[in-house]
Amino acid sequence: MKLSAYQIEEIKYRPGKLNANADSLSRNPLPDDIVNQHEVSTIETAVNLWQNTNILKDIKEEQQADPKLKQIIKF
Repeated sequence: MKLSAYQIEEIKYRPGKLNANADSLSRNPLPDDIVNQHEVSTIETAVNLWQNTNILKDIKEEQQADPKLKQIIKF
């Protein structure tokens, strides 16, 4: 059943004019292979972003340069 992924306690009929939220549920989901390709692409992009940056070093440098945070760091 396509709705089994949702936690629905009670289903009531509402005329279309009164049921604006139903549009997203009425659409067929994408085939799994398309969704999986998108997920893999997103994960690869995120990994590449992390590999090409040294974000922790950048954050540390910015924190040490901030006058307000310097006082906290010294404490």
